[in-house]
Amino acid sequence: MNGLALRITGKGRKTKNTFGFATVTIPENYIVCFGKTKEIIDFIESSTVDKQLEVLRNVLNSVNICFNEETVKFLVFVFLQAEVKHPIKCFLARYITKCESIQQPFSTALSEAIATLMTDKHTNYKQYSDVVTKVASCLENFPTGAVAVKKVEIELAEYLKNGLVHIVNTFREVTTLSPTEKNEIFNLAHSILRLILYIVQKVSSNNISYLTPKFVVIRSCMKDLLFDNDVPMDTKSVCGIVYVTMQILEHNPDSWMNILKGEEKDGMLESLLDNDASRLSLYSAVVTVIPTNELQNTMIDDVPAILVLTDKVIAIDERMSSDSTFSLGAARTLLQLSKALHGTLDVRLDTPDVRSGALNVRPDVRQGTLDVRPETLDLRPDVPQGTPDVRPNKLDMRPDVRLGTRLAQALLRYVWPHLEHAADSVRHLSAQALANIVRYCAALYKEGDSSALDNLFVALKSLDSNRKSFYVSLTALTFELGADTVLARLPDIVAQVMGKLHIQAVQASATTALETLLMKQMSNCTSEDTYRNWVAPIMAHAASRQLDTSELTILEGLLAKAVKLDENIMNFIVPHIKEACEDGAGHDLKCVLMLLGVARKSGVISHIAPQPGQWRNIIGYDVLQRAAVNSLEQTRILSLSLIVESPKTTEIFTPQELDFVLYFLKYNGNAQAPNFRQLMLSLVKKFIKRLEDSYKVLIREKGPQGDNNKGDYYVSFLERLRAQCFASLLPGAHCGRRGTALQTLVWCGQIHMDGYDRHWNEDYVEKLLLHLEDSYENNKALALEVLNQCPVELLKSKKYSTSLELEDILRQASSVKPTDCVSAAYKLNLLKNKLPENILQGEHCVVPEPVDFTLLRVLLQRLRGQLALCGSSILSAARDAPMYGALHCMKHVMDKLRAERISEDATWSELIEDIITTCIEVNAAVACVVNNSSPEGHLPMDMGGVDLSDHGNSGNVRLSDGRAVTAQMVLLCAWRSVKEVSLLLGCMCSRLVLAEECEGSKGKGSLSGAQLRRVGRHFTALLASTKHRGAFEQAYVGFCSLLARLWRCRSPELHELPRSWLRELMLAIQRPPEELCATRRSAGLPFMIQALVTTELQVRGNPACFHECAATLLQLAGSADVTSRVHCANVLRALVRSSALQDAVAPHVAPALLLALTGFEGNSWEERNSSTLLFSALTVRIFGVQRSRDYEQLCARNRMTGRIFFLRYPQLYDYMLNKLQEVSSSQDSQLRPSLYPILLLLSRLYPSSLEGTVSNLKLVAFIPHVVSCAGSSALAARRLAARALPPLLATTRYASHIEEMLKLLCNENIKRNFCHGILLQVVRLLDNKPDDLHIDEEAESSLKENIEGTVWILRQANGRAPCYLIADEYLKMINLLLWRFPTLLHEHIIEIIINGLDSLLFKNEPPVINSGKDLCLANAAFLYFIILNIYKKENVCQLVHRCLRHESYEVVLAALNYILIMYKDIDIEDTFQEHLSLVSNINVQTLQDQTFFNILCDIMKHKYLECNQKALKVLVLSGNTHTYIIRSKEENIEITDDIVLQKLLYYIETEHDNLTHIYLQSLSNFLTKILRNPVVNGYNILEAIRMIFACSSSDNSDDTRSVVVDFLYTNIEVLLALELLDLKEEEQFEYKATLYCILVMMLEDDDVTLAQTTCDLLCRAIGVTSDVIPSKCAEILRDHICKDKDAVLLFVVLALLDFKSEVVMTDEENDECRVFDQNERYNVYLEETIWTRDATEKIKNICNEKGQNLVTYLLNLMEHKTYKETIQKLCSTNLVLCKNMCSGDAVISSVVNPKIELFIRNLCI
Repeated sequence: MNGLALRITGKGRKTKNTFGFATVTIPENYIVCFGKTKEIIDFIESSTVDKQLEVLRNVLNSVNICFNEETVKFLVFVFLQAEVKHPIKCFLARYITKCESIQQPFSTALSEAIATLMTDKHTNYKQYSDVVTKVASCLENFPTGAVAVKKVEIELAEYLKNGLVHIVNTFREVTTLSPTEKNEIFNLAHSILRLILYIVQKVSSNNISYLTPKFVVIRSCMKDLLFDNDVPMDTKSVCGIVYVTMQILEHNPDSWMNILKGEEKDGMLESLLDNDASRLSLYSAVVTVIPTNELQNTMIDDVPAILVLTDKVIAIDERMSSDSTFSLGAARTLLQLSKALHGTLDVRLDTPDVRSGALNVRPDVRQGTLDVRPETLDLRPDVPQGTPDVRPNKLDMRPDVRLGTRLAQALLRYVWPHLEHAADSVRHLSAQALANIVRYCAALYKEGDSSALDNLFVALKSLDSNRKSFYVSLTALTFELGADTVLARLPDIVAQVMGKLHIQAVQASATTALETLLMKQMSNCTSEDTYRNWVAPIMAHAASRQLDTSELTILEGLLAKAVKLDENIMNFIVPHIKEACEDGAGHDLKCVLMLLGVARKSGVISHIAPQPGQWRNIIGYDVLQRAAVNSLEQTRILSLSLIVESPKTTEIFTPQELDFVLYFLKYNGNAQAPNFRQLMLSLVKKFIKRLEDSYKVLIREKGPQGDNNKGDYYVSFLERLRAQCFASLLPGAHCGRRGTALQTLVWCGQIHMDGYDRHWNEDYVEKLLLHLEDSYENNKALALEVLNQCPVELLKSKKYSTSLELEDILRQASSVKPTDCVSAAYKLNLLKNKLPENILQGEHCVVPEPVDFTLLRVLLQRLRGQLALCGSSILSAARDAPMYGALHCMKHVMDKLRAERISEDATWSELIEDIITTCIEVNAAVACVVNNSSPEGHLPMDMGGVDLSDHGNSGNVRLSDGRAVTAQMVLLCAWRSVKEVSLLLGCMCSRLVLAEECEGSKGKGSLSGAQLRRVGRHFTALLASTKHRGAFEQAYVGFCSLLARLWRCRSPELHELPRSWLRELMLAIQRPPEELCATRRSAGLPFMIQALVTTELQVRGNPACFHECAATLLQLAGSADVTSRVHCANVLRALVRSSALQDAVAPHVAPALLLALTGFEGNSWEERNSSTLLFSALTVRIFGVQRSRDYEQLCARNRMTGRIFFLRYPQLYDYMLNKLQEVSSSQDSQLRPSLYPILLLLSRLYPSSLEGTVSNLKLVAFIPHVVSCAGSSALAARRLAARALPPLLATTRYASHIEEMLKLLCNENIKRNFCHGILLQVVRLLDNKPDDLHIDEEAESSLKENIEGTVWILRQANGRAPCYLIADEYLKMINLLLWRFPTLLHEHIIEIIINGLDSLLFKNEPPVINSGKDLCLANAAFLYFIILNIYKKENVCQLVHRCLRHESYEVVLAALNYILIMYKDIDIEDTFQEHLSLVSNINVQTLQDQTFFNILCDIMKHKYLECNQKALKVLVLSGNTHTYIIRSKEENIEITDDIVLQKLLYYIETEHDNLTHIYLQSLSNFLTKILRNPVVNGYNILEAIRMIFACSSSDNSDDTRSVVVDFLYTNIEVLLALELLDLKEEEQFEYKATLYCILVMMLEDDDVTLAQTTCDLLCRAIGVTSDVIPSKCAEILRDHICKDKDAVLLFVVLALLDFKSEVVMTDEENDECRVFDQNERYNVYLEETIWTRDATEKIKNICNEKGQNLVTYLLNLMEHKTYKETIQKLCSTNLVLCKNMCSGDAVISSVVNPKIELFIRNLCI
């Protein structure tokens, strides 16, 4: 629910935690009792609990057996002074319990100490609370303490009696008690009553006479508590138990019967029974105190007491059903009574009244008490309690036979409705009671009485299967009766329950019911029965619908349980699998694979030998291949999982299985969905591991003739897998394909196979080197890891396009592009690992780690040169010498440096010193930028000859050579330099050997303590002064590395540095110096403090510095000046947000939240802003990270019950309530900023069913004050109050509260702000109607009356001074009433509303006030449509016409939206549209007449684009409206098919982008129509296809591309078969090529749905029955094209096709955007090079020619007049570049699409 919830760790051992407890302090006046010995002084002066424990152990060990009086007194006082659960108290209790010799003197001394405590006179309840807490702790699992209490029981009883009197008097006399203080007093009363109960129960017989006289006062006090509405119900329940216990002790064991009879002479009991709370408490006490058998055998007026008691408790529940505390108390009591059923089997009722069935309700029972006579009882849940039923023999149960039957009847009538109670605890208790009843009925059934069980099943059938109660009942019945009995009575229950698994609300309970049924049935049924009853229904269910992951997981779990319990089921499953395999349906495949997966995991098919073409002789590999390319992701994953996962990791793969894995990766390597790639890679990792393990087993096995080459097919497969992965590493392949291939190559490289030598070639190395330049760093790292396995000889080659020369890499490291710097670092790592000679360059270096030393030295020299340039001009450095590249490379070297080997070398130490010095100088050089108050736009004018240009606010300067430098480039140079310096210094501090930690001679250690201090001063100064977030965030990372080293350091001086820095920072916050930034959320200060406290916790496990820091900050925030308070709030925010401190921060949440709420009312903006940020962080910490996108519809995990919230943070209750009271009692309109966060908190709280049981801090107290916030002058406050109100209301108060609100609205003189606020709240309440709400007739009548009284709000909108704001909210209210509560609006009100709406919409008088008018009118139109659709359908058409002609464009839009709703072609935006979509059932064709179309044409001339768009959309949806569309643009024009086509093409090309897809839809409709004609105009079709191709590229909108796919889906067969004989040969080729290009474009679309739809339609057109993914469909399309006579040229077009998507961008240095890598643009999943590669292979296969002759042949063929123009149109510049490259003309490679070079190279191979 939130971040402070209980967390379970997996440390594996129990640890003692003493950090949460303070040391035990002993007052000075107690010390004189036992004197000051050395041990006592040591104990008092100990600073930690651990030290005090050590002192105690020493004391007890020294005295051993003989304990003197002073020692015992000392132990007693320590025990009493320690708080509950304190480690010292627990230690003493354990020790004394085990040591018998000290028990007697300790109990004596303890009783004397208790007596002393009770002699003091107390003046307030807190003093009583202290003593009571100490006494109560003596009784908690401490027998010696109980003995001590026993010795003073009478004195203690007197003391407790006085405490109760004091509590009661406090309530009577003190009227200013806050709710929190009252809660503390109630807790004290609860504890006192528990102690009194203990004394009464344990009192010695000789002390009874002294104890009973005190009962009179105690009873009187308890009466006051029972009658007080604020006292929690738990405390009242204890009062009841104490009362019953005293009654029995004082009178006789049967005196409890007077409670049920209501008889007592003194009248005390009678007065108690007049109050429902005290009555329920007494009845609950009777159930708790009196044994069950006594309740059964005792008769009250000839009726068993247990029945009378049940009757009375249910009557109270009925009477007080609106109060959740009563419902919970009754549920608890009735659950206890239900437990008595098992003892009533042999109890029979033989009284005359019972035998005759005349169990009459006595006159003294109040009205509403449940009548338990058999004539009035029914087990059906749909019959209200107490409803008479005149049907004869309706139960067929003999109530005159058994007491349990009568009790079960009464309990069932309570249980059925309460299984769906609003309170979850009541539901759970009712479910437990139902389980007890079912257990009793099952016992009767076993004895031969089935009538009770029959009625239970009848009742179960009448329950709603969409409710949890149905499944709770089903589970209880199954558990007790077994599955056979349940299935015999409910034969279709399994299918019925599975059909509800998609309902999230019942999914868990339905799953439990299914699992219980399965487990119970399989214990005594055959395999065939299990298959018929379970496997077949599961398969049918999975095949019949599209299941989500959760449903599939549930069904798979059920199958796994079934197979695990009975392996013989496979004999029935296998034939089902084989039958389903013959059908290629996707859903059947999924079911088959799910079955096979279950069988595989259970191991029942592992022994089946494989057969040729069959996997395990069950399923063909052709079927598995269909599954591998199936469109359903689940099916594809299941197919791979089936092959890969095995109960044994050494199970050997067959060659066919390995071939299947290759097949799977071939088509799924480019999957778009990240979750699918993650699942696939996890399975590939398992596959690689099993491949390695099984290979070892395979090579140990010998063949029949001693064949030692059985593992050759493993080696062959691994090479094929590597080759396939390298083939995927093409330029232009999308990131998913590249990452999958590289990760697989890494895992392949980690396989160890004896005798296997991996194949490498130059092409492999070339591709891997290119991927060191990849846009994603993860891919760079993977490529480097694979290259590290490459033979060195290949890397030494100079043929690669990527240079591995040191100078070239260093030049790349100096690039302004950060991605180039990262690439250079990875290349240097490659040189260091594989080509160290490229770094050493013949230099002989005698230091340890010479390669690292040389590389660091070279990088340092390069860095110094850049630093020198930066010193003269940071502008020039930003352009020519950015330092962050060299620093980043140095960090990479340091990460891999073996620190131990260099720790004793002086040369290395000098180099380390130079690096540290240079790093600090770099930071100083760029400090003028990152420390500037506005670093983002800072351009330092630090050199002469610069030309400042600010044209268009570009913020550029030009150097003397004319090159531009932007502020962005300067900032990039500065903050990335600071970042890399911080990371490098942090790395060095954490990894290098520290001299102070080395033992022995001097000179060891490459890092000194002085250098650590220097780096520490650098970090503290940097974090204190830097203003740029990117800089100080990375400085924080480096600082953390330094601090972690210091906290671990064995040098005491260095170890104390962090603590001293933290104390200095606390002093600095108290008196802030100028360098601390008061804006930018205190900049680096919070990061600095967070680093100090989190690293201590991470390294030492003790948050001591954090608690000290937090306490100091909270103290300063309440007393310091504004700047200090701002810093405190910002630092606290950072600490609260830190995940490392999530447990430690819990004790400080409440005071921090109070600080934030108080800060909202600060006088300065800085304080209010910092408080807002702190409040936001605390909200996340308390309620958890928001899980839903809609902040108004919060997930249950982001909310909390008011009970839990205020139990954790009780001090907030008073503050929040007081602030709301100030608002509600204030008469001014002054804004109170603290109101906003308080309402936000309340909106996240909801009532608990336990509210009022253990605490009096109830949410209901906030409701009237939240209602009063409706009158706020701030609109945001009114809206937030409306949002906060619904969660506060319990279901039982819902109807009455709405009635109260409506009464307020009936007052026409109500203030307008208040009226608006109340309307907002009512609308919220109506929109959040509880599911199980029931309104009685009286309440419904009152609501109708009040609703009619609010109609004035609508009428005033038609007056001279209308308020459209409240009218708009009123319309929303009426809409929700019509939707949620249709019975509350009678016909008279409807007529009034219709008249008011008509007048509002169509009156001619212009109002004086227009604010909010248009939106109000739009909603009025929607409401008008809703009402007419419900009551007067015949008037809808007329209203549509009137609204379409309305002068307000909002009303016109409303009418158009309504028409689109009728077409079901609109995205619902609000509740009006949602409601209208539900009630609209008018045929849209009734609107389509000449007038309607003319109106739409007029609207299209409207100046508002949205009106134009929707009017056009309606025309297109109406069908055959091309004439109207064209004439709305050009009136005097003759309409022909040619004109329609030309105009639509023109509109698509020239109109607004928002209209393109609609005109395209019109064109699509027109083409679909003419394509059905026997003769078509080929030219028109070609023109249309050209336009559709232009609309299919990725730079078009999703809507436009969707229209393209829809057109193809409808007409693809016709288009492919179309022979346009009237066209020229070149035009026919263009048509054909363009159509295929459209298909390819849509197959490569980045929208998965569009690509898959294209795939489906193409497979349908070609005649492929399988449901495949686009990558497989592309192959099918290529195979289809091969059959065409122009196949070669078609493949040329596809290989060079211009997809209108840039794969490679220009890389000119004057392009500012190239400072930051843009990755791919447009369609990021498009893989042009893959199409080029595959198309080239097809060309080669068709032509069967090699080398340059093929290229020449194709170039000549492309110049043919039949193909030339088409190829130029479709391939655009790609064709020109291709020709240039073939002719040898110079081409800038950086601007060439890589597929052109690939095309030429592949043709030449």
